[in-house]
Formats: sequence, C-alpha cells, structure tokens
Amino acid sequence: MVGLDEARGGLLRGAVFNGGGRECARAAPVRVAALLMGVWMLSSAAGNYLAGALEKIMSGTGIPPYLFLTESSIGAGVLLLVLTPLLHKLLRSRDMSTVA
Repeated sequence: MVGLDEARGGLLRGAVFNGGGRECARAAPVRVAALLMGVWMLSSAAGNYLAGALEKIMSGTGIPPYLFLTESSIGAGVLLLVLTPLLHKLLRSRDMSTVA
C-alpha cells in the first residue's frame, strides 16, 4: 500500500511536471502555442506507452525497471559527457569551413 505522504508527493510531482507544458506554451509565440501543447501531450502519451512496454519486456528478466532506467540514464549522460569535446570540435570545424 502506498502511504498518504507518498501519494501526496506523487500528486505534487505530477502537477509540477504537467504544469511545465502549460508554462512552455505560454512562453511560446501565439501561432505555435497550440502545436506545442499538442507535442507536450503526445510526448506524455508516448512516455506512458513506452513505460508500459518496458515493464512488459523487463518482467521476465528479474531486473527492476527503475534500476534499469536509472543505470541507462546515467550511462547515456556519461556517454554525452565523453562525446561533448568531439562534437564541439566537429562543429567548430564545420563553422570555419562555411565562413567565406
């Protein structure tokens, strides 16, 4: 069973994350605000679908899904930190070649 404090925390986190899309749409130009809200809702739906698919795939492995997500996110972050200098170098060389 989920305790009352955990349920309140989940509701608060949900309200904060859901409110982020509305705030982004308010900061956007008027002509693309509806498009951004649609993208926000579509990404939420895709995330929920992928979470269910991950749970289904991971159910037979014995690896907890949250542990897998945590470790893969940390791994992706470390990979990006390692690749950042190479990407900066490639972008600088590309920018220099376009200067006439």
